[in-house]
Amino acid sequence: MKSEKPFLAMNLIPTGLGASFGGYAGDGAPVTNLLASACDLLIAHPNALNAANFLEKRENVLYVEGYGIDRFVEEDWGLRRVRSNRIGLLIDCAAEKLLPSLLNAANATRAHAGIEISGFELTKEPVGAKVLRGVKGNFQGEIANPDTLLQAAKRLVDGGAEAIAIACPIDLAGFDDEGYASGNGPDPIGGIEAILSHLVVSEFGIPAAHAPADLPWLPEGIVEPRLAAEACGTTYLPCILLGLARAPRFVLPSQRKHFDLFADDLDILVAPYGCFGGPPMLACQKRKIDMIAVRENSSVLSVTPESLGMSVLIASTYFEAAGMLLALKEGLSFDSLRRPIPALPRP
Repeated sequence: MKSEKPFLAMNLIPTGLGASFGGYAGDGAPVTNLLASACDLLIAHPNALNAANFLEKRENVLYVEGYGIDRFVEEDWGLRRVRSNRIGLLIDCAAEKLLPSLLNAANATRAHAGIEISGFELTKEPVGAKVLRGVKGNFQGEIANPDTLLQAAKRLVDGGAEAIAIACPIDLAGFDDEGYASGNGPDPIGGIEAILSHLVVSEFGIPAAHAPADLPWLPEGIVEPRLAAEACGTTYLPCILLGLARAPRFVLPSQRKHFDLFADDLDILVAPYGCFGGPPMLACQKRKIDMIAVRENSSVLSVTPESLGMSVLIASTYFEAAGMLLALKEGLSFDSLRRPIPALPRP
């Protein structure tokens, strides 16, 4: 008999760490969709899926911003699935010269995908988003003027926006590392993108995602396949519009309805083997939620489950992780799927 409760998994690939799967331009989509095929529902965050003009995800993949994921696993917020969101487009005034291409991208997405965009707002002043290099080889960032970002977001929310798509130019001054461009280093804008979206989500409690207004530093010619989505578009806006169009909304525990999803509905989390120090993994450990560590997804970090005293399932590949999810969903013992089947222990 099929359980009435959906089998809910989460696939996390932390941003800006050069993960070999999901650390580039939406190259985490195939493994996310593979895992989702073994689940009823799967939560994933935007940066593993966003690919400039492309967003390829199964219908059962829930597009949830990273701060919202943190609040979800901490039991502060739940997720409510929706048919559609009215999206407000927030553009940094420093990108005003790019306005025609950004609005063309928004209108193309409206015409092709049928999404609803309530309107757009320019910030009153430049946001001042800047990339910084982290001490572990990752990338972080800072915002010079967060208030102007939040003020523009508020105008959109007051106008009826249910989700916010953010487009800012990003200062890459001093960035001379070609690792990312060659597929051998972390995404330089991943950290600052997370800061921008976290700021809006934490302030207004609605879905948000960021797309860079432009990336002038990408090399010309044929690029590494995981970066190709960024090299073939004039803007990077369509992917976040497509993701936000049906992103789950956040609800408080006091607003919970029977169809909402909360942390106690989460069956399992999947993450790269060396990326287990984040809030979602620590929260799952505290709440005794199962986790799978995928060895093949390497990054600049090496925070392993063992180093934190965590007991998790280990998968060599995402192929193996998908099999584990399917077995759990179907209620099959792992022992029954291995040979030899171990003898029963005596009490």
